[in-house]
Amino acid sequence: MAGALRTSPINPSSTPKRRRQCPIRRLLGDRAFTLIEVLVTISVIAVLVSIALPTLKNARGVARQTREMIGAQQLMVAFSCYAGDNKSAVLTGLPSAAAVNASMLVTDDRGRRLFAPAAQRYPWRIAPYFSTGIIALYDNQKLMTDLRDAGDRYEKVGFSYPYFFSLFPALGMNVAFVGGSVDHGMDPLSEKTFGRRYVARIDEPRRPSRLLTFVSARPSPAWTFPDIGTSEGYFLVEAPYSSQRKWASAYSSKDPNSSGFVALRHNKKAISAMFDGHVETLGFAELDDMTRWSDKATDSAWYLGKK
Repeated sequence: MAGALRTSPINPSSTPKRRRQCPIRRLLGDRAFTLIEVLVTISVIAVLVSIALPTLKNARGVARQTREMIGAQQLMVAFSCYAGDNKSAVLTGLPSAAAVNASMLVTDDRGRRLFAPAAQRYPWRIAPYFSTGIIALYDNQKLMTDLRDAGDRYEKVGFSYPYFFSLFPALGMNVAFVGGSVDHGMDPLSEKTFGRRYVARIDEPRRPSRLLTFVSARPSPAWTFPDIGTSEGYFLVEAPYSSQRKWASAYSSKDPNSSGFVALRHNKKAISAMFDGHVETLGFAELDDMTRWSDKATDSAWYLGKK
């Protein structure tokens, strides 16, 4: 046809070959990073993370310490309220099984009556005096869930949720010298021999601002259960001396028994709630002083029967 546009067939060999691009460059075009740029970016991120991690860890530690201090303050308010409702008698540190099974009415958070040994430990006996709930005594919600689940599984063999719960509050009570303990001379024979070693009334202490009542605690390894791991708390703490030296000369993070179950988990210090209601942090040397544990102590190395 005259005037028609004529085209010639395309010769593949005469067209320039298109260079293959990597998937990233096809996606990003000129904005794609080189391998060197990627490695430099990763290195910078790694440096920033290494700088930030200690700060984040420290922030978590401070938050944990603050929570425990608030729990200790609430515990001392509850401790005072208990005395107010019981004619100035302080909470018994560790009553006998016969006492809690007979005259004491102790219940759990479901209203079920508890008996020894769960009712002997202080958490359930002071729980009704917590305005914000007994959970304030524990480190986190996960621990509460783990304790309840473990208790349900062990109930058939005599352990229960209230039993586990009574074992592991964050703060242990100075049961031998505040409130008295059936395991620490709270009996007529011992009191006849040594006199009453413990404070029984809210108005008794001569040095209430110095008398340890509750302290950060940790359990004996014997109380480690596969279902819940190792708890951070324990229901009692023991003084450096009784009738003889009980503590080691230095703190051991691996042996709770070497420091009477006291836990120095806050920058090598323990949250310490005093009888007068104030809360402070104390280190090993400060806690290794019997004038802080017993209102009858005359010096830091005082023990029962010392002249």
